[in-house]
Amino acid sequence: MLTNLSRQSGVTISQSSTLNAHTTANHLNDGNTNGNIWDQRVSHTGIEEEAWIHIDLGAIRNVNELLLWQRTDALASPLNDLVLFFSNQPFADQTLDGTRNEFWGDHDPKFRIPLNG
Repeated sequence: MLTNLSRQSGVTISQSSTLNAHTTANHLNDGNTNGNIWDQRVSHTGIEEEAWIHIDLGAIRNVNELLLWQRTDALASPLNDLVLFFSNQPFADQTLDGTRNEFWGDHDPKFRIPLNG
């Protein structure tokens, strides 16, 4: 049985902005997979360059699987240009290039995760 690590005690979740008052970061791990933004249970950043979501598991944990649910309402669009960083250290910079350079310098150890949802 898999455990949702994001719902354990000591976990903090934040995002760079919110689209509106009903799309806050606390919906990222509330267990609701509905995906309809009109039900006011979906997290969504504002429309911005390099929007980010940060999930701090509070301790080093083994992550076996990552499940993402996209919006399902009529205005939903596929996740595009999604970049995931996993680290056992906090991220000092909150930009994509800054975070990439902070941990890897010129080395870019990327792999693709297909999101055909």
